[in-house]
Amino acid sequence: MAISIQEGTQANHKQNLNPAYQDFYLRADGLGVEINNGATNARYILKIKDNLNNLLVTLTAPARTDLDGDAIFNVASVVQDYCKTDDTGCFVPPFAGYENLNTNSTFNGVLAKTDHHAIHKIDKLSGSNNNIKGFRFTISATYTNSSGTVITTNETQSFLQNYYWFWNGVQQHVQGQRMDLTPYMMVGGSKNILSSLPNTVNRKVRLGDYHTMAVFQGTYKLDNSDVTSDARRYRFKLYNSSDSLLETINFNADSNNGGISAGGTGPFYTHRILYIGCGVQNIINAHSSDFANVAYYTLEVRDDAGATMSHVYRFDITDADCKGYENIRLAFVNRLGAWDYYNFDKKSIRTTNIVRSNYKQSYGFDKPFIPFAASAGWDYATQEGGAKTYNVNAREIIEANTDFITEDEANLLEELFTSPDVHIQNADGNFEPVVITASEYIKQTTVNNKVKQYFITLEKGHETRIQRN
Repeated sequence: MAISIQEGTQANHKQNLNPAYQDFYLRADGLGVEINNGATNARYILKIKDNLNNLLVTLTAPARTDLDGDAIFNVASVVQDYCKTDDTGCFVPPFAGYENLNTNSTFNGVLAKTDHHAIHKIDKLSGSNNNIKGFRFTISATYTNSSGTVITTNETQSFLQNYYWFWNGVQQHVQGQRMDLTPYMMVGGSKNILSSLPNTVNRKVRLGDYHTMAVFQGTYKLDNSDVTSDARRYRFKLYNSSDSLLETINFNADSNNGGISAGGTGPFYTHRILYIGCGVQNIINAHSSDFANVAYYTLEVRDDAGATMSHVYRFDITDADCKGYENIRLAFVNRLGAWDYYNFDKKSIRTTNIVRSNYKQSYGFDKPFIPFAASAGWDYATQEGGAKTYNVNAREIIEANTDFITEDEANLLEELFTSPDVHIQNADGNFEPVVITASEYIKQTTVNNKVKQYFITLEKGHETRIQRN
């Protein structure tokens, strides 16, 4: 008897990189013969391990008697617990066997291990601590044979052997069982960065804005074939308003820049998501570039030989609104598991929601007896007693508006409205969490809305700290 495990559906279409937020079935079989020979209490034992072979979860399922003794496991809810889009720059300490892996992102040249920084503020590159995770699946079985003896089989490795990789992406039910990741593998040219806004739409940034984009790096099995996303080099080109090239910036995905040097082996080297610092302020901090005359710039991902693998992404530098409106810049996790950004640069209103807890304090006090002083007794002062506040909770509310936008931008904002994690860039360049308070939104399309504009209400994630007196 041989116990085996493989993908539960579309077994001929195997892929070891998948979004965490989809159903992912594993089919265990091998007990059919034993059940037909009278075995009882037949169960499969699925062990889910990380890429260091540490046991995470053990699942069991009874062998079904109507389908040749197999069982189906859906592991989606397990892998989802371990995949999260990073909000902090990467620091990976060296593990046994990976002593040269000690890689850090930087902010203003300071390593993440020295001073943690927001992922949005990385200088050049950052690996992922939490976004993409490798899992091993092993299967064994237990049953009671016809003689009453309890039998437990040895563990068997999953069909694709070493690892399945999951990241914090989403695949909708109507999109099927497998997400086509070919457009995101940096091989062959004209591939996509993990952004929900297509390359045909210029991104709008302002001086002082931070921004990141993310790519897959490494070799994965897609449709049962190995595909390598060779995201090894990066290039910025800075242009003036006359389309004249002012500066070209090239850098590699090595450990000095927050990536990992080429040539390493093992999962920490070969399967990664890399965040690229590509906002105006990221570039200034990392490359000391002068943006005084820069009207726009482009980003492209290149392979180890220097060939361009990605689409060319353009960033237009915009001025402050002529009416002086405050710019509200939001970062949010998109459905591809990376960060997207948007500036709400029209009218905004900030209010503070205040909740007070009050009590009524009695007035007056006992005067202690002091020799040769006024006599002891009851007295009061006008500043004492009456209604008092013993606790104040205050939280800032922000209302913001977009300019008139395109349908592609409207689609991007749909993901903002439903994002599980949203940050706001404050005037000092730091980020903090916010919560979108609207319970619904109306999708705007070109057919229904000739002019599209969105309104959003946010609530600061942190309360305003107020002392109790």
